[in-house]
Amino acid sequence: MEERISVKIIAKEHANMDSLPLRFGIHFDSDVEIELIEAKFIKLDNKYSDRHHYSAKLVDPVNPDNKPEIGYFILGDRFNKGKWTLVTAWRNDQNTEWYLSETLRRLREDKVLNPKMLLDMHPLYRKGEINSSSTLVNYLIKDLAQADILKIEASAKAAHEKYLIDVEQLKTENENLQKQSDKHLNVALEAIEHVEVLEETKSHLELLNKALEDENTQLKQAFTTAALRDLGKTPQELAMIPARQVTRVWQSKTGSTYKNIGIEATVIDVIRRGENIVLTYADKNGRYQTVEDFGFLNGFVKDVYDYLTSCKEKNRRAVFILTYKPDMRMRLASDTMKLANYSSLWRN
Repeated sequence: MEERISVKIIAKEHANMDSLPLRFGIHFDSDVEIELIEAKFIKLDNKYSDRHHYSAKLVDPVNPDNKPEIGYFILGDRFNKGKWTLVTAWRNDQNTEWYLSETLRRLREDKVLNPKMLLDMHPLYRKGEINSSSTLVNYLIKDLAQADILKIEASAKAAHEKYLIDVEQLKTENENLQKQSDKHLNVALEAIEHVEVLEETKSHLELLNKALEDENTQLKQAFTTAALRDLGKTPQELAMIPARQVTRVWQSKTGSTYKNIGIEATVIDVIRRGENIVLTYADKNGRYQTVEDFGFLNGFVKDVYDYLTSCKEKNRRAVFILTYKPDMRMRLASDTMKLANYSSLWRN
């Protein structure tokens, strides 16, 4: 899905000091907001959970009549407020540009490069003459004294070593993720086998159905009670009503250690961040709690987002499902809410 995204540029950070001048011919003297248009979500970052990768077109706020430049952008929610900050940006091949980014950063920190020099190099970048670490170094060392050449080569060598460390670290992390994936697959297969056994046992099925009926009954009662209680109340009055548990805690039906719970609470805010829903609600003590969507890997759950947004806009208390396990923070279980057993309770 394509979208328009507002992104903050921090003047003294890598994106504005290195990436934008060389790759886009843009540099800002102070923090600014820019717009990315026709943005397409690519993936979550392998290393940082708050960073999302997008392909998009960058609109130059200084010269908006210029043709938007297409690129690859990494955005981070560094202040955890649902607002994007530009981490870095690429134009060409990701692998060589990643290495180039580290070299640019290192040379600037070593006082070899500055944004003005990179702006001057931008036409050469567009021609493909300075689009890698090696071509950048070769450009810089021509006509320099030996001492300056050694300084540049030392900076580039340090950047290369850092790059190799990052590559090795990502390789290890990918191997660990693969092991976890294999483990989860085995758990899923065991769960499927367990369900097949249950399907052959009538008494177990009856217990399962009874548990589902109890959950549905409790949630239906919660929705009805919440709707009646909300009539005529202001947002401030709603926020003063403590959140309450409206279902018993129940174990995930997949055989995992996750547990679910139904909550009735006042929606303080709900935003979309990439493929995630981020919900802020008033807890039982009146404090604001923010939970992220657990199910973002299956895509943005628009129905749940629309329901929570409607509750906020219409001053209605919301009933929603949270999921958790001992080693994990509470998350919004929007995928679970969308299952047939639960969707009929709030989809209206």
